[in-house]
Amino acid sequence: MISDGDGVDYSDIVAEHALDFVKGEHLMHLRSAHLYVTRLLRTLLDGPEPYLFKIDPDTKVWRRLNACPAFTSVFGTLETVSEGMGREIRVPANVQGGCIGLTRDAARAILEAGTLSERNCVLDHRETWARCDDMVRSASRGRLCDDFIISWAAHQIGIPLVESSEIRSRWRRTPENGEGRYAITHPHKLVARP
Repeated sequence: MISDGDGVDYSDIVAEHALDFVKGEHLMHLRSAHLYVTRLLRTLLDGPEPYLFKIDPDTKVWRRLNACPAFTSVFGTLETVSEGMGREIRVPANVQGGCIGLTRDAARAILEAGTLSERNCVLDHRETWARCDDMVRSASRGRLCDDFIISWAAHQIGIPLVESSEIRSRWRRTPENGEGRYAITHPHKLVARP
């Protein structure tokens, strides 16, 4: 679990789920986009797992996945049209950020490729990861979208972006999960903890 410098005490959640906790500096803004995504991928690579998952706090895990891609990839719910403004996302598609799966070798290759540079992620964002009007608008407000950065970086070095039939992640609409079709869904509004 990574805290992006928000000052919230997560000790109860960390203890309940036996999580490793990384208390980080607040990096989730455009000027440090490259540092934010680099920290995320490095932290994911700290463990021994063959599959890595970046999961937002408002994501619900219903069950284990039955299968993950058996080849180097980034996987989840692919978006080709943005949900905010309903505009086409330029190539590559985006692996929606509520739940992004990566094979270990994909995460390592992205880090080693050098694509997560300040030039690519900050200075030239309009030509790289900000591939639709929603992302250009977010960046103009000083925000980053790690899912768009990860998808772009993977595509730049030839790593396939793969649709997962078991992950359904939207931006603002909670997916229906009748009969447990999906193992993971996003978003689910968080309930304030007492």
